[in-house]
Formats: sequence, structure tokens, C-alpha cells
Amino acid sequence: MPMPSELRAYAGRYDSRETGSPAEVTAADGGVAVRFGRGSLRRLELAPVGPDVFGLGSMIARFHRDGAGTVTGFSYSDPLLRSLCFTRSFRAAQIPVIPGPQSGTRNPGGWPDHLTPGSRPRPAAWVPGSVPGCAGPAPE
Repeated sequence: MPMPSELRAYAGRYDSRETGSPAEVTAADGGVAVRFGRGSLRRLELAPVGPDVFGLGSMIARFHRDGAGTVTGFSYSDPLLRSLCFTRSFRAAQIPVIPGPQSGTRNPGGWPDHLTPGSRPRPAAWVPGSVPGCAGPAPE
């Protein structure tokens, strides 16, 4: 069973380009709770069933991570939906500040040259395929 500190890595707001609605994920007793839509009062409590996978019966949320191990989104499936994709919404407070250069060094933190010390990188806009496991909506 995941530790509470591990469950907090999943907490946050996620947006679905497919539905235009958000989902709010919070840590729950031994798992995660997902609240779909704006103003929804009902939350779906999901238990861990595998690494980055939570479920309840036939309802499954599979969380996706980037190369650095940061949770970037999740796909949700149930008997009526298959792999509905949600991308994490990052707020400025969640995005790390680029460290300033140390004296005598250039780019000590490995940050891209186009970013300046003290700035915050902007997460890339969601594009189909940007969240592993989420192919995005079908082309029109």
C-alpha cells in the first residue's frame, strides 16, 4: 500500500481536452479520490491495484509520469469510457524556480539556455501524445 507522502504526488487538478472538464485528485485512505467536473459533489475513491494504477471494480485510473518521475496526467476507463485522458494543470507555485548561476559557472543547474535565472518554465501546451498512454482525440 502506498504511503501518504507517495499519494500526495497524484494530488492536483487535471484537465481533459476531450471533455473540457477538470478532475480534482486528492489523497484518500490508502488510495486516491477523484472528483470529475466542475462543482461535482461526488468523489470516486479508488484503491491501489498496481504501480500508478488505482481502481474500484471496473473503474480504473492509470497515472502517467514523465522521464523525471513527475506525475503528468492520467487516463480513466470504466464500462462506458475507455482511456479518457486528463493532463495535469500546473500552477506557478508547483513549477520550480530556475536556480541562479553560481559564480564562475555557466548553466550550473542544467536549465535550458533560453531560460533566465529566477524565471519559471512554462509547461508545454497539451498536444496529442504528450502524456504517455494518452493519444488524445481523434483527428478531425
